[in-house]
Amino acid sequence: MPSEYSSGQSRVQGSITMTGNSHVRRLLVEAAWHHRARYVVGTTMCDRWELASPAARARGDAGNRRLHARWNTFRDPPQAASGRQRRDARELAGWCWSLNLVLPLLAVGAASAHAEERTVSALELLGLADCGNHLVEELSGGQQQRVSIARALSLDPYVIIADDPTNDLDAPNRQRVLGLLGDHASRGGAVVLASAEPDAVLIATRVITT
Repeated sequence: MPSEYSSGQSRVQGSITMTGNSHVRRLLVEAAWHHRARYVVGTTMCDRWELASPAARARGDAGNRRLHARWNTFRDPPQAASGRQRRDARELAGWCWSLNLVLPLLAVGAASAHAEERTVSALELLGLADCGNHLVEELSGGQQQRVSIARALSLDPYVIIADDPTNDLDAPNRQRVLGLLGDHASRGGAVVLASAEPDAVLIATRVITT
């Protein structure tokens, strides 16, 4: 899987590693190989896209074009095909990650257009309106953390379990996240929050200290 270390202020990217699910890793590498050819939308893909929203079609088209362009970029300086394949697999993994707000909503039965609408709304609430099509490597550690929170809020679950959700955030975004979690609780949801943030007690109805 693609390795990456991010402190929130800096980011160091590694290679495709041998950690994680071996089946997923194999699928990523095999899928990356297909992007060496010129991107063409065939009949089968057109039929599938008819079932998707315009926003989802646009995102899929842009992602496929980008992955092919990246494959060609890796030719200069020249690299072995296997090296280009691994680097494109990393890019593909990041692009799949960028869809991770929409897919959970589709999985619970939300219509495609409604899922896109809720995704955009959740990102706007977290100050990430311009990040919906970004790859994971284009986001800071704090932005990645806010994307995870946006995903939880977009699902509007009965219970949100948040383990130190403000750890990598600056002061304004810490307040933003705590406010949104408090709003979720005030609408009847339950929030189980573990945090060393002093202001977290302001939204709590019950505090357990250790």
